[in-house]
Amino acid sequence: MTIDGRRLVAWSDLDERRRRGGRAARVWWFALGLGVALAAIAGHRAHWHAVAPSPTYLIAIALVGFVPIMFLAPHQLFWRADAAMVARLPIAGAALWQAAVIRAARSAALALLIVGPTLGVAVVGDLGVAARALALVAALALATVLLVPAVCVGAAHVVASGQAAAASRALAGGDAVATTSLLGAVPGATIAAVVVAAALCHRWLGDGGDAQGWIVVAALAGAAIAAGAAATALAPEVLPRAMREVAALDRQILAHLEIHRVTWLEARVRDRLDRDSGLVFDRLARLIRRRYPLFALGGADGWLAVAAAVEAWIAISVALATGAPPVELARATALLPVTPAAVARARRAIVGTWLAVWAVVPIAVAVARSPAPATTAGQLAIGVAIGLGVGWARRRRDGE
Repeated sequence: MTIDGRRLVAWSDLDERRRRGGRAARVWWFALGLGVALAAIAGHRAHWHAVAPSPTYLIAIALVGFVPIMFLAPHQLFWRADAAMVARLPIAGAALWQAAVIRAARSAALALLIVGPTLGVAVVGDLGVAARALALVAALALATVLLVPAVCVGAAHVVASGQAAAASRALAGGDAVATTSLLGAVPGATIAAVVVAAALCHRWLGDGGDAQGWIVVAALAGAAIAAGAAATALAPEVLPRAMREVAALDRQILAHLEIHRVTWLEARVRDRLDRDSGLVFDRLARLIRRRYPLFALGGADGWLAVAAAVEAWIAISVALATGAPPVELARATALLPVTPAAVARARRAIVGTWLAVWAVVPIAVAVARSPAPATTAGQLAIGVAIGLGVGWARRRRDGE
């Protein structure tokens, strides 16, 4: 029996239904409710007149809908609950790529549920603005479905083929640096570029007079299609090996450990905790950076876009990752001479450090520089609440 991408996704769906029942469907209702709420905010801002939302609001809603979904791409490819098992099976690379595209398309549909109602408000207010916003959303959807997954495949191929290790040894004079960081760094840089591209469309969304917007949208869509075509051609040869090698690196099997010392800031936080909590914090900080390198890139994106919802979503992901395998193994931790309270303090310190660097500081700067601090603080608080809700829903849906 030939296994194609649809059959592979159907098997994973069946397993999820058996494990979680009907809970997976709740995230779709949550996304729809969130989309309606964001559209209602747009209507309230326009005093319920037939006025299109501002370009800033349209871009913000598009990014809130699609950027968290893009950050899921490496997880959906290599770090799903069934990834290690799939990597051991003789499944063709074309089927693995098809399954990745199907999952990315589903995620893009979830983002469209969030963005769609606001686009409906734009249609009522101004057909021209709505058409341009729809073009931008279509480009972001293509980037979600094709561009970011293709970049993930390319990064995994570089890591699995040893090219990254060889290059790092050559540049570092014989000492190889961590190569698994590419699995987060390359997709993270791509997502940051997509955010910049969306921001460049601000003036064009408003009046349509700037041709740069059409150029940016066309370039983004073209890059997504080209990357998808390249990944489709390379997947049969590249993806099976990449899946096996990444699974081996992830489980620390048949691979050297790429765990490095904590950063200066993490060391300062560790030293201010009690002894047991400090030991657990040190271990979590090392493993989080290796296992989830995209978290650091997600923080950098928050500086760029001041996307409070995205920051809150990533904070939830960090919090849940500190208590889930392979970062946290409950049976192994139970054997350590530390109390559960010390482990809980270490987890809170990890999340608190991340929030202080990547969320609290940029939000404080945004509020301080705003001509209407109270309004800005309220809007950012709404964004944080949205991100927290999406984060919990998405992580529960993925079985984390």
